Amino acid sequence: MANIKVSEMPTTTTANDEDYLMIVQNNESKKITIENLNSNFEKNIITAIGTENLTTTTQALELIKIASMATVGSKLSVSNNTIKIGSGVSYVKINGMLTFATISGVGQRHHVYIRKNSTNAITSSRRLNGTWETIETATIVIPVEENDTISLYVRSQDGTGAMVDMNGCRLTVEVVA
Repeated sequence: MANIKVSEMPTTTTANDEDYLMIVQNNESKKITIENLNSNFEKNIITAIGTENLTTTTQALELIKIASMATVGSKLSVSNNTIKIGSGVSYVKINGMLTFATISGVGQRHHVYIRKNSTNAITSSRRLNGTWETIETATIVIPVEENDTISLYVRSQDGTGAMVDMNGCRLTVEVVA
């Protein structure tokens, strides 16, 4: 290949794992395959699901018991019903969901919380109509440090109670930086 300026090279919109990119490292031109470059950007995502049905009877926050359903990467794990943050993680994207129904009466407000350590990171609430309904939190990005924990909670606003279906509980955490 003749010496040409990068700006004069043809453009491509696709690349195969075996293709090369040129990089400059320590003032030395080197090549790297797309496959090797991608391996430097390990995905770390965990989705945990509920393990026990729960009936709330007070206004207190109640921890949803979880277990890992799917894990990619090694920087997130489930420990003591929370998702534990590993080393080298600065920010995570979080989202949670609960499916439940009121025990006594229609129109009771129930809340879903995702907490970082013992502080609320995000909450979502709804007045339920007595039937099984799902409340999902918005997806947000929060700063974290090694050994922080992310957990899913439920609270019945007036203590009238709700039945939480473990099959409708989900907490997802994804490392973004």
